Amino acid sequence: MQKVRTLLDEIIRSDEYDIYSEDSWQARFEAHIGPFILYAKSGVDWAQWEPEIFNEYFKRSHGQCIASVAQKYFDSSEQKEIKDNWQDIAPILKQIASNQDEFTGSLYKQLDDLLRTFTKDHKRAATLRLIAGIQPEVISTIVAEKDLNKFKDLANQYLSKEHQITGNNRFEISHQILKLIHNIYPETDKYELVTLPWLLLQKMKALEMENMDVEDNLESKIINDLVRLLKSKKQIVLQGPPGTGKTRLAKALAVSLLALKDMDGLKDSPNCQIIQFHPSYTYEDFVRGIVAVPHDSGIQYQAQDKILAKMAAMAAANPSQNHVLIIDEINRANLSAVLGELIYALEYRGEAVESMYEVDGSRTITLPPNLYVIGAMNTADRSVGHIDYAIRRRFAFVDVLPTDLSDELGDEFAKACYDSVQKIFDEETSGDFDKRDVQLGHAYFITDKMDIQTRLDYEIKPILYEYLKDGVLKPSAKQKIDELTA
Repeated sequence: MQKVRTLLDEIIRSDEYDIYSEDSWQARFEAHIGPFILYAKSGVDWAQWEPEIFNEYFKRSHGQCIASVAQKYFDSSEQKEIKDNWQDIAPILKQIASNQDEFTGSLYKQLDDLLRTFTKDHKRAATLRLIAGIQPEVISTIVAEKDLNKFKDLANQYLSKEHQITGNNRFEISHQILKLIHNIYPETDKYELVTLPWLLLQKMKALEMENMDVEDNLESKIINDLVRLLKSKKQIVLQGPPGTGKTRLAKALAVSLLALKDMDGLKDSPNCQIIQFHPSYTYEDFVRGIVAVPHDSGIQYQAQDKILAKMAAMAAANPSQNHVLIIDEINRANLSAVLGELIYALEYRGEAVESMYEVDGSRTITLPPNLYVIGAMNTADRSVGHIDYAIRRRFAFVDVLPTDLSDELGDEFAKACYDSVQKIFDEETSGDFDKRDVQLGHAYFITDKMDIQTRLDYEIKPILYEYLKDGVLKPSAKQKIDELTA
């Protein structure tokens, strides 16, 4: 526990720990928390609450005094449902508020289950925000499940076994976080401690970033394995259904190969190019082609290197540096026609092959060993070109499949909806199709930027109905798609 205390002492001595200014988060917390507890404890109808207090906890859509980050607020229709069913909610709030020092997990779950019936998706953070406002000495102000899990994982690295955070759900973890801080500063007023969970989480995250060895986490292990494959094979294709993060993974591989800090560095790196194939893409667009250039009073036609030949020349001129070409939607073009004689050069790196066009007095092109090609292809797209065996032999094909991210993202991943959609593919995929090729990826169920109801209405269901029309899903799937809810 001493290591955590040392971190907290550093925070309190820093400029970040400004809890006394009139406009601080802590000041707003202290101004609202007392009245909120009193109204909750009274059990009166919502209409009898002071409007400012009720709005702060149930209607405010940003900058809320418990957790000021944008974490799953109730929308207007959900607020109406809460008001209409207040007679069921008020008794639970009253019981929780009447036990200021007691962890009452069964009541928290009862409130959580009840509010779930009034919301489009599970507003876990919104429920926890309410409980933290009613019991400020029991529940911390960290309300997002992924942040709670992150705090637990990071803090336990500093804590001895007897002091570890062992909670199995967000209520227990939140309580144990606040209990940890209370044990370190037992005489400190609760209002002075309110910001410490957040500040401690931020500090532990910063230390993790400073000390993190990239090879210590699972994603980096996957990347390292693929980098080793690339260094051996020189070109790979990441294949999978839509929404599995193939393009993102391709960029992560480029970051690793080029030893960049992050993906933002790809934008300014001359050693990486990202292109997207389409059905009309040709050899002349990709390798070499004839272009018209101004000449005196007219025009002149001459052969020019295109993206692949240019990158090959650049890589050959800088043999100590890696170069990466990312081709998105690689199967949308006729790959054999686009590559031409370069199919041979892919396999035999460093050997010159004859091109159909002459540039700067030479018809040959050589692909050096420090040029890596990463393709990404959507296996659900049946309208695109077939990749023949000659191409397949020269590329390594890597499956990138849907993954349940609920452990990593917490309430920002719609697990229930993900499971329901995957079940449709398990039961209703037509015999001519492989579920692995057509199921929807995990990106469709991440709700950090778009709520799951919107994704369901405008992204998920339209694709499923299109699958139904194209025969990917059996006709019997229609009712299950119709009944999908957030």
